Amino acid sequence: MGIKELLEVLNAVEALSVDAIEHLKDGVGLDDISVLTENITLIKDAVDGVGEVPGELKDLDAEEIKQLLLKGTDMVFNILAALKEEK
Repeated sequence: MGIKELLEVLNAVEALSVDAIEHLKDGVGLDDISVLTENITLIKDAVDGVGEVPGELKDLDAEEIKQLLLKGTDMVFNILAALKEEK
């Protein structure tokens, strides 16, 4: 079955998290709506395929688990880096 939809969801979460952190460091303003507009394609792809995620989770093999662990590790690293970065 693969993990395409799982990866799209993780990519959207990562992009939104990093962008939100970067935009909100100077406080909240109207210009912060760009966090959503800049990532609209990622959000759309993730939402469109979210119904496939339970099936993908049920059908994971060892290689897919490895890919997801690597993606998760990379995701956490990038979010932490954004948190540490000064504006």
